Amino acid sequence: MYPPKTAQLLCSVPCTLNSSIRFVQKSINNMKAQIVLIVCFAVCCWARTVSEEQVQDVVSAPASEDVHAETLRLETENNGVDKYSFAYDTSNGISRSEEGELKTTEEGAAIVVQGTTSWIAPDGKRYEFSFNADETGYHPIFKLVA
Repeated sequence: MYPPKTAQLLCSVPCTLNSSIRFVQKSINNMKAQIVLIVCFAVCCWARTVSEEQVQDVVSAPASEDVHAETLRLETENNGVDKYSFAYDTSNGISRSEEGELKTTEEGAAIVVQGTTSWIAPDGKRYEFSFNADETGYHPIFKLVA
């Protein structure tokens, strides 16, 4: 038949072919993994750039004078059982007051709260927001004062 060296060579061909196929498959898998890693890296870099731009926009926004507002009046009362109230005024024209009281109804106990907030908008007008909240729900009222 075949000389011994040729037979040996023919027997080793399938093994070499299988090894080559496995090597190519590993190379393709490695290449896929590299592509996935490169795409992930690119997405992370892009996301970081976007977030840095957003932070720069926020940081470069002009500061409002409201950050320097002082509390002119502060009143608080809380008996810890069935009622509370607080009120304050600030130097930039913001006023806030609220009071709450425990109320007994046919269905049980409910807290009844009413409050008002007013402020001067950038257009120079004073706005007021009031609300009542009780067992029937939340009832807001918004109006232009002056």
